[in-house]
Amino acid sequence: MNVKETAVTNAANLSLFMVNFSAALAEPFRRQNPNFSMLDLKSHDRGYRYASETTIKMGVSQQRRGRGEHGGWGDVGVKSRGNGGPPNRFPCR
Repeated sequence: MNVKETAVTNAANLSLFMVNFSAALAEPFRRQNPNFSMLDLKSHDRGYRYASETTIKMGVSQQRRGRGEHGGWGDVGVKSRGNGGPPNRFPCR
């Protein structure tokens, strides 16, 4: 197997970046819970993503999810039916 120095250096730098980045993401959580681990960070991210995708598919607006007064359907790619009714629950992408 041929391994070049540049490829090894890039892989090592990427690995160290990921460790530093995940530590920076976990820091706010560790203020509340000192035992917060990387598994907790992964679980939090996945849960947030799945909940976000589910609420979009169910037709819950971003404003109702607590995204502020400028939240809405314009920035998630879902168009309303045009009659002032709720957005289409299963939009074509």
